[in-house]
Amino acid sequence: MTNETANNCDIGIKDKYGDLDVNAPNPVNPNPQDNADCPMAKATTSKLKDMPPPISVSVQSPTVTRPPKRPGPALGPYYQFITTDLNQMLWIGSALLFREISHDKPKIQFFCEPKLDYSYEILYDNIFNMRAYRINISIELRDG
Repeated sequence: MTNETANNCDIGIKDKYGDLDVNAPNPVNPNPQDNADCPMAKATTSKLKDMPPPISVSVQSPTVTRPPKRPGPALGPYYQFITTDLNQMLWIGSALLFREISHDKPKIQFFCEPKLDYSYEILYDNIFNMRAYRINISIELRDG
């Protein structure tokens, strides 16, 4: 008797591909007595007040037309770690420096015991009246 009920429920529940049909009755409770556990749908109303219409913006505002302040004569250094070479025991990274075009190439000094090599590279010759330098740095790693 249970198999007959199960077979009757399967009719119309699945489509020809074996997937559940969206419009079929609930396979768990095919003949519900009532829908008391389902709350009635309520009309949704917005609790937010209507917003006022947008106000036109004045184009003569000083914050819109004034360019930003120029940076100082130098920016940086901004350091970047690239990798470590454990075969050669090196820390490899770079530093980014910006200097005004009127200034000479910046001089850098490192105060450390390990061996340190560096080389300059000009990334941008004139970007907002500043020259961008990348200094490739490799520092000897020591044991310990």
